[in-house]
This record gives sequence, structure tokens and C-alpha cells, in this order.
Amino acid sequence: MVAATHDPALDDLALIQALQSDAFYIGALGSRCNNERRRLRLLDFDLTKAQVARMRGPIGLNLGAVTPAEIAVAVVADMTAARHGGTPARISAGWDAAAPPDPRQPACTATS
Repeated sequence: MVAATHDPALDDLALIQALQSDAFYIGALGSRCNNERRRLRLLDFDLTKAQVARMRGPIGLNLGAVTPAEIAVAVVADMTAARHGGTPARISAGWDAAAPPDPRQPACTATS
């Protein structure tokens, strides 16, 4: 499942359902900071830290993708690797549920 609308009202509801399922791939488009904010929002719902940690984001393999088509290829490659148990270098190395970064810090500005 990939959340791609950039609208929390839509994406968050779909992510909540996916994180409570046995889906092999759950991810969301967006910057690192937007994904950290999303993870913090998801913790406000009835989800555990372990469930929220299943969400990948930013999604895709680190291919240097720039265009929408290249980003789509990077995301599908990441999904394929996840399906077959591969461990390629993802854009997001994962999320530490015990110590999430603070999205209010300078590294997470409104433009990231």
C-alpha cells in the first residue's frame, strides 16, 4: 500500500488500515520531515510504535530519481525488493520508534 495523495485526511486513514493489516509493503510519499510528522500523528491513533515503524517513508530505492516516472520506478523497485526479502539501500533507512526526530527542529523546516 502506498499513500500518495499528500493529504493527511486521506493518507492517514488508509495508512491506519494498512498498518493494522498484514500488507507486505506500507509506505508514503513525502519528505523525511513530512513522514516524521505523519508517524507522530499516527501514534495519536490506536497504533503501537511497532505498527507505525512498519511504514516506510520516504519510499523508494535511492536511485537518484527526479522525475515522476523515475520516482515511480524507485518505488516499484522498493516494493519488489520487499516482496522478495531483499535489503537494498532505501531512501529511508528506517524509523527508530524509541527516538523519533522532532519535526519542529531546524532540520525539519516547512520547505522540506
